[in-house]
Amino acid sequence: MKKKDIERAMEALLNEDLHTAIKLANKVLKRVFDVDAALIKAEALTKLGRYFESDEIIEKVLAEAEGEDDVMAYVIGCMNRMFTFRFKEALKWADRGLEIEENFDLLISKANIMYWLGDDYFCDYIERARKIDDERTDRFLRTYWIWNEDFAIAGLLAKFIDAKDINQAMQILDEAIEVAVDKPKVERLKRLKSIVSTDFDEVVEKAKEILDKIEYIPDPLALLLDYVSGRESLDVFGIPRDMDDFVRRLMENLEKTWIGYAELMKITKRSSLKTLLNKLPAEWVNGIAKNLGVKARRKREKVELIAELLKERCDEIAESMPEDARQALAFVMDRGGVVRYSELRRNFDCSVSWWWSKKKQRSAVGMLRSHGLLFVGVMKLDRYCKVAYVPVELRERLEG
Repeated sequence: MKKKDIERAMEALLNEDLHTAIKLANKVLKRVFDVDAALIKAEALTKLGRYFESDEIIEKVLAEAEGEDDVMAYVIGCMNRMFTFRFKEALKWADRGLEIEENFDLLISKANIMYWLGDDYFCDYIERARKIDDERTDRFLRTYWIWNEDFAIAGLLAKFIDAKDINQAMQILDEAIEVAVDKPKVERLKRLKSIVSTDFDEVVEKAKEILDKIEYIPDPLALLLDYVSGRESLDVFGIPRDMDDFVRRLMENLEKTWIGYAELMKITKRSSLKTLLNKLPAEWVNGIAKNLGVKARRKREKVELIAELLKERCDEIAESMPEDARQALAFVMDRGGVVRYSELRRNFDCSVSWWWSKKKQRSAVGMLRSHGLLFVGVMKLDRYCKVAYVPVELRERLEG
């Protein structure tokens, strides 16, 4: 009877019938503590957003395990901490679970947390997940990965707004500054910190303004269906039903997804300019062509002409850039033409939009990228890492 109830509970969980899964698991747990039933209940609670209730069950599972830890306990424990913005704790839970087993869910969860925290080595955990299941990894990156790098900052700012006193608020802001790799965000958070002690209420209001701009919208396409059908799930995320604002927020999140995925292109230490251009999305190639005055119909033709032009005139093009863009290029060149992306982000504005052919890139690094002088992707250094890269063929001219 117990086995049948557990099987039915698992089936309900897989079918997202979460309340039934909990009800059936409770039926078993009333008779005897069973690890499988407990884990089913914990996972269902996590999916319902009841993270701390789920955690209580996980702690009991681990206490009962007596050295025979179940890796799923660490998967669920890691997720509970991810979605309650306890990122450093979540990483520890992932590591403890990975000591037991090279588990796909833990690898991809750890990768996503590291991405939010600005750790370029998140790419290494994606590659480890690919070794387990390449197709599932790609599907996760396209559908479930949270590409909003500000997710961690948003969570910390939410905690900051609820802080009980100034000391706690300052500690949370310090953590947010550590997480906010991008130079403009770091500077803005430091300005907040500088006025906390003089006008705490004003700082809270400013934090709310920042939070509103970086709020995470999960699964934008699903929410578009919710919008059209008038369902209420939009209200949970504070998304206004004004069509213009909704569409803007939706597109911003979709762009983050497209950009993040495109920036996972593989680069080697000898990747040629043409190879890199061919790997870029067509929209980005169109933008580079427009910025360089290249006219052609097909992507392949544009790539050929862009590569020829850059090999001949990259030094002139770089020299015509604003001072901050020239400094950013020199920063990469001084490090051999390859640098960890987070190092660049800490020192220069790296923001980009998706529509390179329609919208001029304003940031230092955005200008370099949209003129074909700099590329962002994944390279194996000591481990797989996100990098900024100047193509080998351009370096000699740029050094001159």
